[in-house]
Amino acid sequence: MYSILPTIKVYDNRTGDYMIINASDFDPAKHKEWTDGQKAETVEAETVETHVSEPTDDELRDAIEALTGKKPHHRVGRAKLIDMLKEAQDNA
Repeated sequence: MYSILPTIKVYDNRTGDYMIINASDFDPAKHKEWTDGQKAETVEAETVETHVSEPTDDELRDAIEALTGKKPHHRVGRAKLIDMLKEAQDNA
């Protein structure tokens, strides 16, 4: 039996159009909800800058290595990398 997964339209910075994501993945800090007929110009520049300025996982690993002398395993997830970086900064 199939179940319907709730979805939501959000602004897609790459195309200037909308994309559909799972409603459970919607994060107001990362996404701007799309309204029908919305134009790319209506999305605030701050939203685009936020996505561009986030460090990559490799940059997080490099920062942790610089602080601790140990590079995290390549399979460590992003959330854990962020926690590890915060802990390393607190102990520095």
